[in-house]
Amino acid sequence: MIEITSSGSNELLNYTSYIAIKKFQKKTDRLPSGLFFNKIMSLAHKQLKEKGIDIGLPHYWYRYGDQVHKREMPKAITWNHESPIKTTVEWSSVKPDFYNDSTYRLINKTVAEVVERYAGNRKAIIQEVYSYAPYDFQREILALRSIINGWRNALNWDTNSYKTISKKVIIDALSKFPEDDFSEIKEEFQLTRELVKSILKDDDWSFELFQYICKEFWFYFCYHLRLRKNARENIPKGVVSYWEGRLDFEKDRFRRVLGDIIIQVNRSQPNIKKDPLIEREYIWRIKDLEETTMLINEFFDDT
Repeated sequence: MIEITSSGSNELLNYTSYIAIKKFQKKTDRLPSGLFFNKIMSLAHKQLKEKGIDIGLPHYWYRYGDQVHKREMPKAITWNHESPIKTTVEWSSVKPDFYNDSTYRLINKTVAEVVERYAGNRKAIIQEVYSYAPYDFQREILALRSIINGWRNALNWDTNSYKTISKKVIIDALSKFPEDDFSEIKEEFQLTRELVKSILKDDDWSFELFQYICKEFWFYFCYHLRLRKNARENIPKGVVSYWEGRLDFEKDRFRRVLGDIIIQVNRSQPNIKKDPLIEREYIWRIKDLEETTMLINEFFDDT
C-alpha cells in the first residue's frame, strides 16, 4: 500500500480533492455542496485504500456522516458558506501535478466512477457512505432522520401514521445503542431512553419535542463518536485533544437541556418522575436553576 504520512498537503490528497471537485462540476455544471464533496471523498478514500492506495484523507464520523477535517485539507480548497445551511466547495488554485502512472490513473478512474454514479443523488450517496459507518446505531439514526425530514416536507401527511412509524424507528434505534463501546455516556443514554419511553406513553405526545430530544442526544453522542479510533483517521493529536477538552462542557450543557425538558413534561405528565433517573435529574435541574437565579440576583444587588 502507498501510504501518506502528512494529511494536509500530500500530492495524492491534493489531486484527489481537485479531481472530485472538477468532475462533479463537469457532470452537474455546478460546484459540489459540502455534503457531496465529503461523501465523494469518503467513498473514493475507502475504495482506493481497498486497492492499496492511501491518500491520507483526514476525516471523521460526526453528525451528518463521514466528513473531512477542513483545516487539514489542501489549502487550495475554498469553502463558500453561501447560507447557514448551504456550503459549496471550490478549487482556488492551479491544477495539481499529475503523474501518468498507475496510481494517478486509478485515482482518476475511481473518483470518476463515484461521481458518475452518485452526482445529483443525495439519498443514494448518503446511504452508501452510512453502509460502512462504525456502528449500527448511526444507520438507525439515519432512518429516524429520514422520517423526521419526511414529516417536515410532506404536504398532506397523516399525523397518526407518522407518529406510529417514528415510534417504531426510535425504539429500534435505541435498541442498537452501543453501550459497551460508549460506557462513559451510558447514564446519559439511559436517561434519554427512559425520557423518550415516558413521553411516548402519552397518546398525545409531541412530535416536535420527541424530535428535539433525539437531536440533542445524537449531537451529544457525536462528540464522543468522533474520538473513537474506528471513527477517525489522519486527525492530528492536537485536534483530538481539543475535542476531548470539550466533553465536560458538552456534558453539562446536555444535562441542562434534558433537565429543562423533564420540567416541561412533568407539568402534563407528573408520573414521569416515577423513574429514579428522571426524578434525580428533575431535582438536580430545579436546584441548578434556583442557584443560577440566586447568583443573578446577587449580581444585580451588588451593582
